[in-house]
Amino acid sequence: MYYTVSEAEFMKAADALLKLADGILSDPNKFRKIDVNDEVVKSVLGKIPGGLDCLLEMGYSLKDNFYQMPVKISMGKIMKVKLDLKDYYDQIVLRNSLTNVSEEEATRSRKRALKQTIPRPYSKSELDLFVRLSDNFDRMFLYEEILRIKHLWTGPVEDRTKKRMEQSGLDGRYYKDIFLLELLYWFKYSFFTWVDAPECDCCGQSKLIGYVEPTLEEVVFGAYKTELYKCSECSVEIRFPRYNNPLKLLETRRGRCGEWANCFALICRSVGFETRYILANFDHVWVEVYSESQQRWLHCDPCENVCDQNLLYEKGWGREITYIFAFSLNNIQDVTWKYSSDHKALMRRRKECKESWLVKALITLRQERFKLLRLSPEAENRILNATALELVDMLNEPSEKKDEKYSGRTTGSLEWRIARGEIGSPPTFVPHTITLLPLEKEHETFEIVYNSAKDLYKRFTGSYLEVSNWSSLVYSSENIFRKVEHDWKKVYLSRTPGSQVGSLTWKIDLNLVSRIVRENVLVYVTSTTYNNATVEWTISNEKNIQLNLKPGIKYDLNVFKNSAVLRLDVKLMGGDGENAWQHAQIFRQDFNSTDDAFFVKFRTREVLGDPGQLKF
Repeated sequence: MYYTVSEAEFMKAADALLKLADGILSDPNKFRKIDVNDEVVKSVLGKIPGGLDCLLEMGYSLKDNFYQMPVKISMGKIMKVKLDLKDYYDQIVLRNSLTNVSEEEATRSRKRALKQTIPRPYSKSELDLFVRLSDNFDRMFLYEEILRIKHLWTGPVEDRTKKRMEQSGLDGRYYKDIFLLELLYWFKYSFFTWVDAPECDCCGQSKLIGYVEPTLEEVVFGAYKTELYKCSECSVEIRFPRYNNPLKLLETRRGRCGEWANCFALICRSVGFETRYILANFDHVWVEVYSESQQRWLHCDPCENVCDQNLLYEKGWGREITYIFAFSLNNIQDVTWKYSSDHKALMRRRKECKESWLVKALITLRQERFKLLRLSPEAENRILNATALELVDMLNEPSEKKDEKYSGRTTGSLEWRIARGEIGSPPTFVPHTITLLPLEKEHETFEIVYNSAKDLYKRFTGSYLEVSNWSSLVYSSENIFRKVEHDWKKVYLSRTPGSQVGSLTWKIDLNLVSRIVRENVLVYVTSTTYNNATVEWTISNEKNIQLNLKPGIKYDLNVFKNSAVLRLDVKLMGGDGENAWQHAQIFRQDFNSTDDAFFVKFRTREVLGDPGQLKF
């Protein structure tokens, strides 16, 4: 183990191995054969437990007193060893920089190597950017190497995709697009968990008190920093390593946007999607996936469960875009322009580097990668042609799509999002009056159910028609939002933070289809209250008949026979303290619940002639 030797000895061995890896990656014909009696092998690597094992991990085999590299070299293995070593090497340098060494010296080794390839002349900010681009580009090797040893199971996503394809009647060529949407949903609501602050196992409370040095295990899995929290109740300390290795994230399944995008990118690659890791200037990352049916890259933000909304950050979060880069195994691209609708303002903000220098830098990194992967001229041309076509497409400013809504950020605590300026403007509410669909009219049946875990309505039309989003069928809404508790794995509707009263109304109007309720109305609602909060439910019709409803009871009401309009109202009030808004909840369910949180069902019959122009 590394801790059995001095730090200086480890650093010397790590430096030798990093130089060896860089040499092979730059020229596969270098260092193909190494004598076991070589001074570096004997006196440097041989002194470090695991030092010689690193040679074997790179692909060398020991034969006739020589470490020999096979004819076919696995660049992925070499890159993985390099990245693992570099993580720990950089951590030691960084730690030392906090005491005796300057920040520039902490990264001198990396910058010295990159100065051989960086386009000249360059400024300090351009060198820093080049290092950042190069490091993120290198990390793409990790996904490919992990996939050699790890099989990821996405059975639930496949099942949901098949069901959705059957319901929609879509052509088979759209299967992957639907699969991607289901993958995003599954990842957010079933697989990964957002962490603002890790909770104490006993008390559920914690507060950040600072940062501590990562352990060796944490560093091996890419944790450059480890946050330290303290429980405000029992004073226990909780470590939260910020892992960068996607293999480790498959195990922990928690983190913030960096961990979410990192792990989601790996899963996308594992199911065969062409995938790009997207790095933005405003401390956010996400993923792009190539759609074969649409012949373009789709924006995918796993934190938000959002697909193909490029203007989300500018229009919804209120962020000023300056630089956004896309990384895949074989390409790097500046994709900033597709995420902004105002290119003139964007150009004025881009001051970190000269545009001409950035073009040269991207070309340099791309060509180095082509060389490293030993791509054929045909493969290189395909990538370059696709790159050129995307650049041409980005010349046009993207416009807002019809009926598309851009919301503020939804992940993270309210205080955290406010501090980052990512709340955005509240979405415009569009009232919806529910009436019968043609098949509902034909079957003389109305049945609508809602499941908050899936945020999904179902309407019976012979088979079930699915409608996403709780607000899509609501007639009126005031101070209501859908709250997702990742820690408790619960979801529900509640008042917006700080509001005193919240209300919702669903309105069903049969006038437009000349029908009325045939017999009884079946209705079921659910709500939960804490700390003196109240939830009031009422159902009424156009004849001013009104009944109060209690949650959890399946009502069979005959007083609404022959009604043409039904209205269901709920009002949320009360609670104690600063979290009073959270103490009145409706439709509270577990993440994986398949139960109905709410339903309204009845049979209908036709009204001959004018139904009396019934109004509500």
